[in-house]
Amino acid sequence: YTLSLHDALPISTFRLAYLDETMAVFARSEDLRTPPLDCQTVQIAPPAATASRWDRYNTYAVAGRIYFTLGRYDEAERAWRQAATIFGDGAEMHLNFGAMRQIQGRLGEAEREYRMALADYPVWQTYAALGRLLTREGRAPEATEYLRAAAARNPRPFLDWLLIARNELAAERPREALDAIDRAVRSDPYQGDSVSLGLRFMVELLA
Repeated sequence: YTLSLHDALPISTFRLAYLDETMAVFARSEDLRTPPLDCQTVQIAPPAATASRWDRYNTYAVAGRIYFTLGRYDEAERAWRQAATIFGDGAEMHLNFGAMRQIQGRLGEAEREYRMALADYPVWQTYAALGRLLTREGRAPEATEYLRAAAARNPRPFLDWLLIARNELAAERPREALDAIDRAVRSDPYQGDSVSLGLRFMVELLA
């Protein structure tokens, strides 16, 4: 099984079988033929000294994301700092550090990082990151502004519209909330056999 690092992994079922600078592979415990790797201690090899500038940057950037997903925040930060010394702290690094600071509860720093990412790279991901952070802080009207900008740019804005609807309800704007839910319905990617997956997101809001 090769799984996205963003998937939920039942610890009792899956073990880390392989890790490098491009991927983490988890396997069912009963399928392993070698001892599992320890998610908290296994290391990603640094790039070779002869590697190109881009390869060195990419190795550290991806390693940071893998360490971050494994909950190893100090190592993630060191890897991202290494990447930043190669190509500077552009939008990707600001997004990475914003996510890190948000997890750490340092929301003011996270907001600054997201705003710098947005200034460098105004795409749906940067608008959405800032909008979701502002939502978490209870700043619904301001958050909605950024989430609407994200939805306008996102080819699959379903979750953006649902969060906009929640924020509009928090701001006591039910008509706008219903409009956002209608837009979510029209962009719902869950169709056919997966339709129930989309409905569960909307039931609470509609109620």
